[in-house]
Amino acid sequence: MLIITPEAKKWLDKKGCSAIILERQVVQTHTCSCSNLNYMKVRMGEPTDKVNFRMEIVDGIAVYYSDKIKFPQNRDFRIELSSVLGLKSLKIEGVFQSEEIKLG
Repeated sequence: MLIITPEAKKWLDKKGCSAIILERQVVQTHTCSCSNLNYMKVRMGEPTDKVNFRMEIVDGIAVYYSDKIKFPQNRDFRIELSSVLGLKSLKIEGVFQSEEIKLG
C-alpha cells in the first residue's frame, strides 16, 4: 500500500502539487560486485502521456507509476519528505527490500 507521510503531504500542499510520478531508475555502477543500482525516483506533476501508467489517489494526491510495476501487497511503501542541505524533495521508502518490485 502506498502511504504519504504527513510532512510530505504538507509540503506537497504548500507547493500546490496534486500529483506525483514514481519512476523506476537503473544506474550501471561498474563496481566490483554490483553492476546495477535500482532506485525509485519521485517527481512532482502528471505524466504527459498517461497511457502506460496506473494511478492511485493517496490522501488526495494522484500517484502515477508505470503499469509494468507491480508492488507487493504485503508491505507499505512510504513517500517521505527528504531534506539535504536545506533542499527538500520526496523519496519513497520500502521499495527495494527483500522482495523486489515486479516488472510485468
